[in-house]
Amino acid sequence: MTEFFRWRHIATMEMDSVACAGYIPQLRSVYYFDRSSIRLCDIRTGAVSSERFANHCPVKLTLGTSFQDPLHDRIYAYEVWYEDSRMRDSASVAVLDLGRMRWRRHSGEQLGMQMHHHGAFFAPDKRRYTIFGGFGNMHYSGRFYSYDLDSRHWYAYPDVADSVICPRYFTSLGYETKTGCIYLYGGMGNTSGEQAVGRRYLYELFRIDGTTGEAERLWECRPSDRNTVPVRSLILSGDGYFYTLCYPESHTDSRLQLYRFSIKDGTAEPVADMIPVHSDKITTNANIYYDREQEKMIATVQEFEDDISSVLKVYTLPVLPVSDEASAAYYAALGREDRHRALPYVLAGTAFVLAVAGGVAVYMVGRRRRRRLSAPARRPAAEPHTRNALYLFGPFEAFDAEGRDMTSSFTVQQMQLLCLILYHTMSGSGISGRRLSSYLWPDKSEEKVKNSRNVAINHLRKSLSSLESAGIVHENGCYRFDYGNGLWCDYIRFEQIMSSDNPSGDVDELLAILARGKFLAFADDPLFDSFKENVERRIEPFLSSEIENRFLAKDYGKVAEIAEMLFRIDPANEIAIAMLVKALVKQRRNEDARLRYRSFCEVWQSVYDADYHVPFDTLCADARTSRK
Repeated sequence: MTEFFRWRHIATMEMDSVACAGYIPQLRSVYYFDRSSIRLCDIRTGAVSSERFANHCPVKLTLGTSFQDPLHDRIYAYEVWYEDSRMRDSASVAVLDLGRMRWRRHSGEQLGMQMHHHGAFFAPDKRRYTIFGGFGNMHYSGRFYSYDLDSRHWYAYPDVADSVICPRYFTSLGYETKTGCIYLYGGMGNTSGEQAVGRRYLYELFRIDGTTGEAERLWECRPSDRNTVPVRSLILSGDGYFYTLCYPESHTDSRLQLYRFSIKDGTAEPVADMIPVHSDKITTNANIYYDREQEKMIATVQEFEDDISSVLKVYTLPVLPVSDEASAAYYAALGREDRHRALPYVLAGTAFVLAVAGGVAVYMVGRRRRRRLSAPARRPAAEPHTRNALYLFGPFEAFDAEGRDMTSSFTVQQMQLLCLILYHTMSGSGISGRRLSSYLWPDKSEEKVKNSRNVAINHLRKSLSSLESAGIVHENGCYRFDYGNGLWCDYIRFEQIMSSDNPSGDVDELLAILARGKFLAFADDPLFDSFKENVERRIEPFLSSEIENRFLAKDYGKVAEIAEMLFRIDPANEIAIAMLVKALVKQRRNEDARLRYRSFCEVWQSVYDADYHVPFDTLCADARTSRK
């Protein structure tokens, strides 16, 4: 059994235009940029800073693909194909000098087709960035293409026949510098490469000689009983294993699971808790990185509500997960009978030395950069309940009484049933069987749907059985959610606070609930629209009042958080933009205020087809003259 670790959510960043994300080991930072500006998240502190580029990125970002040269302070943005023939002579690869924050064109070469969701790795010894697979133009790709940084050309390299590795997308790649071998895992595709033929999920591992192109199929092994795909990269641990994140991409709201795979036989073990992902759009992107000096895994999850704007969430895992066998070997090497008591002190001492040494090095090397990329850290609120708990705000989550994440045991239909019954329980006395059927089986008669409804209810009861003080009861012709004090549910608590005589005493708890995201954000079926609107109508006036209270109290960090909550409900909320700009100006973050104001103006223009009527300088002046 592998020891489980918990991912830590350290930051969330937003962009209103197509954006690229990745990791810079030298800065210990996740980057997130569009054509005009960049944001950096320090994985040690969670601090997010931003800076505008000296010039716009010459690549027209479409898929938002990029890579970082770990030997130099440079980031490369690239697009392999422009569908618009007028763009065929445009820059397809551009390089950013991080020291000067200036872009320059690097290449105009394009490949023969678009390649959504290709795998990728960078080979520092060869100064080549290699991609494999992807889909576009109704075809799957089965070719490797390498971009040479010195010659500035794409090459079909290494040359591996389609008959060996069939065309696919959603595949994961890793590179072993010592041997020059490429490892390729998983994906979806077919032997013909024709998208019209269909696709099948693939769970095989290949080892490819990077020089000769000779490919060896090592094994095929599914990590779980669900159809899953891996992220773009895999991490080779050097001890016969590799790590990657896998998730069921066909589900709108699902989970990323970190697996440790044996290169020898394909044995797969989950080694950490799961990360929520909303994959409603084809552009949804997730990836994994490993910082050997920090001994941290980093996961990035880029989610889209439309085809342009995105949210990037950053997670870290404090150490590389190890198996019981590896732990036993470590204890044996320690050479003491009370090894289990020594380990915390060894780790703490090592962490202290690394922190001090790393702090000195970062200060000496990055002092100039920190002056330029300065912004106070914003840490997400800790999630207070991970035992016997249900979450309906933001991503759906369920934890049993022992704290185990049981979210994946709920099917989409069970989530819908639970939400319908719980919502009608809190707003009345439950929901009748006939009305429940009209929501979920609208095209069938009551006689035909009765059996399906009973089966679905029984399956939901089975999933809820791992929770204490929670169940479904049928009384007086209605289904009702039955719960006791032992269960914690954010929606139930929300209703309790909102209906109390003095809700102001629970403001911080209410804000923590709303900070997770929109009510039923995971349920995109139109049947829930009226429920969401009803809840949001009650939330908006509360937040509008509270944001002004926090500004007067000089709690500017909380003002920014509440503003983002208001924008989730109404992206063109004037109170939110006014208070957010004022708060950022008060924090001397004028550039961040200007960027956020500019993004708001773009939203306003798209909603009302008119320019926003309050100038930026007016809001700044209001901030300067407001009560000190």
